[in-house]
Amino acid sequence: MRPLPDTAARPMKTDSPFDPTLQFMSLLGHLPNVCFFAKDRAGNIISASAAMVRRYGLRSLEELTGRNDRDFFPAHIAKGIMDDDHLVMSTGRPILGRVEVLFDENRILDWYTTNKFPLYAMDGSVVGVMGTTHSLGEKRGTFLANARISKAVERIQTAYAERLPMSALAAMCGLSERQFRRQFQQVFEMSPQEFIHKTRVQAGCKLLKQSDAPISSIATDCGFCDQSSFTQYFRRYLGITPLQFRKGLLADA
Repeated sequence: MRPLPDTAARPMKTDSPFDPTLQFMSLLGHLPNVCFFAKDRAGNIISASAAMVRRYGLRSLEELTGRNDRDFFPAHIAKGIMDDDHLVMSTGRPILGRVEVLFDENRILDWYTTNKFPLYAMDGSVVGVMGTTHSLGEKRGTFLANARISKAVERIQTAYAERLPMSALAAMCGLSERQFRRQFQQVFEMSPQEFIHKTRVQAGCKLLKQSDAPISSIATDCGFCDQSSFTQYFRRYLGITPLQFRKGLLADA
């Protein structure tokens, strides 16, 4: 998270009778492939782009307006999103470059970078939060272009089923383990080990959706030692078990 000065997101002083925020929201809402959202202080969505509507698996803005993250995400994920919203609104400071795991329109976990700003009324009071999200998969090359840890990230995302010792990951980046852990934390705001666990859970979600293989087999295919470990981390990040996730997919089919 890279904070900006408090003044960075404040509305400009103007004698115009028009609210520029509303005009920008309308513009962003019609830009293709831009996932833009705006929420009121209660966390209810008041505006979103067409791409964001699709992200929620809906067809129109009317279906999304007035709903909040608890309507779409497991409690654990929704709480994290809404905690960030409250932080932005209470401090007036934006959150930039937050890397997090969210569902895409197919209910598959993916990595996203999120930017959030306070939403101001014309009198300068904070009335909500607005922001954008981008799939890290789409921007990963740019995101890691100048990061020495890029080789390790590629290794984790392609070989998550294998043993991934920190010493080996650090060595392929030309860093000591301490340097590697510090740089990884700076980029992703999480430890390398947590990134590995989340990547494995993400892979597990895809397999749960795309196959009817036993959960125990999926667990080992994703790099977990057994089904119990898979369930532990799955519940930690999503708030539900792999079995509950699979049943939810079947119910939505």
